[in-house]
Amino acid sequence: MQIESDFLPYSTPEREGVSSRVLLDLLKAWKELDSLNSFIIVRRGKVIAEHYYAPYRPETPHMLFSLTKSFTSLAIGFAEQEGLLSLEDPAVKFFPEKTFKQDEAVLEKVTIRHLLTMSGGHETCPLLSLTDEERDRITDYTQAFFDAPFVYAPGEKFVYNSAGSHVLAAIIRQVTGVNMTEYLTPRLLKPLNITSFRVMTSPEGVEMGGWGGMACTRDLAKVGECIRLGGVWNGKQIIPAEYLRQATSFQMDNSANEAPDWKVGYGYQFWQSRHGFRGDGACGQYILVLPEADMVIAITSGLPEMGRILDPVWDILLPSLYDHARADKPEAWAELDHYAQNELQIPLCAGDRLRRMEKKTFKMKPNPCGIRSITCSTMMGRAQLLLDGPNGEELISAGFGFFVDNPIRMKTAFMRRASASAAWTSENVLRFEVVLADSPYRMTYLLDFSNGALRFERTSNLQFLNPDWPVLYSAE
Repeated sequence: MQIESDFLPYSTPEREGVSSRVLLDLLKAWKELDSLNSFIIVRRGKVIAEHYYAPYRPETPHMLFSLTKSFTSLAIGFAEQEGLLSLEDPAVKFFPEKTFKQDEAVLEKVTIRHLLTMSGGHETCPLLSLTDEERDRITDYTQAFFDAPFVYAPGEKFVYNSAGSHVLAAIIRQVTGVNMTEYLTPRLLKPLNITSFRVMTSPEGVEMGGWGGMACTRDLAKVGECIRLGGVWNGKQIIPAEYLRQATSFQMDNSANEAPDWKVGYGYQFWQSRHGFRGDGACGQYILVLPEADMVIAITSGLPEMGRILDPVWDILLPSLYDHARADKPEAWAELDHYAQNELQIPLCAGDRLRRMEKKTFKMKPNPCGIRSITCSTMMGRAQLLLDGPNGEELISAGFGFFVDNPIRMKTAFMRRASASAAWTSENVLRFEVVLADSPYRMTYLLDFSNGALRFERTSNLQFLNPDWPVLYSAE
């Protein structure tokens, strides 16, 4: 547990009406999920718990996935306040230079408000209905949105639509002349001293309004606290108050969904929850705002059934809150801190960490991954894996009993950090555990050297955008 904070004041749980014993129970419940990467709990504007599961770190921005949508919504709110657009404007009117397949009379009925509330009229998201190969061929996500058939009347039905969120970011680009991050910088990011937020761009050069964002957990917590305070920061109204009230309130029925916290209503790119409201992203990226409890919780994680992260908050934490401060419980706090430091971390690879192996290169049989050769060696307490593939060479160094950081690109325009550990799990099998430490992804590499050949497997904890590779074999 972090004992001081450079972004919000720090306090003990008891002083803010939370039991350290209850927090310990919450952390134990989250540990059972084996998925959290970081969390910050803020009550009454004070940080009462903050932790990063090693090798995750406070300074490393984390992938947000659809939590990006909430930032897009705030950008729309600023633009409305400045008179650059109205929520009742037809979304298509901002793209006069484009020609779309659908009838113009149909398109003109789809307003910015419909895009905000996921009720534009599509039967499914135009991008989600495509195969990976089809999606890779798209050069204009805005074009794809408007070209897809509209099945429902705008406002008739909630259909989760990331392409529609992207169009909102494209509208921001059209009315301001800059991308969303640049537009948000003087209005939101700079006032909150946020420097980690960035968004990947789409093929047409527009920042992706529905996904692709990254930010540090502390910056997520600051945004959540500003929202809890009605858009006020340091005594100044930052986010337009009325827009924020609407954005975080019930605007669209989504009761056809099945999961409990995904069927109680939708705002403007914010979800209503059984308690409070939230911005969220795939695999459990959260800004959870609980106004009645004076609480904000920021979480990054890697859990497909991400609703399971919320259940302990509802069942363990919220029922135990009290209004008044209590005396500190030093022993309980020490137990909580000891548990967090010793139990809440990504496990190191287990097995024999002493065996050595001379450097050897294996030429691989033709494979769909395009891996031409694999080189492996162990020395000085580390194992090294060199993959020669379609994007050049990728080197991963792993520690025997500790994490080693590796700068890798992973098909992105910027360098990323992969932390790896290794161990021999049997006489001929060397295992690498790789944590892509700005994302929810954890990958396992298994190298089987039986009979002098190489059998290679790469699997992922999440199949979302990071599927397992087929088994690769060395050439004879």
